[in-house]
Amino acid sequence: MSQGRKLVLFVLGVTAAFAYICNAIPQIQAGAAAKRAAIGSSPAQLVRAGKEIFTSERAQCLTCHSLGESSARPRCPDQEKIAERASWKNRGISAAEYLVESVYDPNRYVVGGYPAGQMTPVDRPPIGLDHEGILAVLSFLYQRGGVGELDVSTVAEMRRHQEAWIAGKPRTLGRAEEDVKLPILPGDPARGYEVFRGKPECIKCHRIGDEGKDTGPDLTAIGASQTAEYLLESILSPSKIIVKGYTEVRLKFKKQSKNDLLGVVRRWEPNRELPERVVLALDTGGPGEREVTIDIDRVAAIGDSTVAEKEKDARDYDVVHVGYHVEGEAESGVTLEVLDGGSWRKETIGPDRIDRFNPPASPMPGNFAELLTPREVYDLVAYLASLKRPEE
Repeated sequence: MSQGRKLVLFVLGVTAAFAYICNAIPQIQAGAAAKRAAIGSSPAQLVRAGKEIFTSERAQCLTCHSLGESSARPRCPDQEKIAERASWKNRGISAAEYLVESVYDPNRYVVGGYPAGQMTPVDRPPIGLDHEGILAVLSFLYQRGGVGELDVSTVAEMRRHQEAWIAGKPRTLGRAEEDVKLPILPGDPARGYEVFRGKPECIKCHRIGDEGKDTGPDLTAIGASQTAEYLLESILSPSKIIVKGYTEVRLKFKKQSKNDLLGVVRRWEPNRELPERVVLALDTGGPGEREVTIDIDRVAAIGDSTVAEKEKDARDYDVVHVGYHVEGEAESGVTLEVLDGGSWRKETIGPDRIDRFNPPASPMPGNFAELLTPREVYDLVAYLASLKRPEE
């Protein structure tokens, strides 16, 4: 029996035994966030307060988001000119409503190319902003949003959209039904520290502070922005939610029959300004990385997903679709962004044509949990959950 199955059986078997321990741990209540003293009522006051909160270590917004000027690879969408992008979304909603709904229900409007489930509602732990703080942050983002100055009427509109959430509006979290969640059993962060640097050698792929590598996402302050449930899921099912920019990528050269797969491509950039080039950062297996720029006319196919059609040879890249996954599954049809004559276009393959679909995969092995005992899994979760900024 695999360690993964043992882990599930272990959890089910000891849940009752650990019930009294779990009940003794302080629980997060599901009620609406408490409203604190007002930050300010004028647009200028709200923008100033929002900037302070957004850039603070407490809110941790910059752990996952960028503000345009950052060259870092963000886990989540860049917030620069977000109101401008929101306003042209043909959804029949205003930029103000889009902003409010996006922070209270992050999975409602998921930006293309980013997976759902990366962000928890910001009025809930671990971030836990009060509603006035959220209004301030949204005011700051709207001001930088590219749609003009924030005015009194826009502030009032955002307040109106907040009212239902302040009153405790039910959350859908962008899913038709809740996923079954395994319980979070108590773990020891000190033992988890040893696990992280021990036999699975997480430190070879992930960075914590000045230690480690960037093959996987930076985990320096992961506990400040993600829940223990998210961390456990990432260990058990690494490919369920993949941080943007960390998928395995296949590259096929034209007129070349060997060595088409360039190992694990850690970062890719289809250069939209100079579409004749593709920039790749490769994990060489040793220290550092090797960045290469490839003429796009040498590339036959590139992408994180493949779709093989029925009655075709799936071993040959020329008879399968290779591209970047946009949306869909084998049962409903898949849309890929594919390279076509030096430019990128979207291609949809219907379910009646699909023989096999290989969705985006994480470089982290799918059987990672099988390398650990159940206790080590929960110790590792406890350690990762403890990783926050030094001042916290």
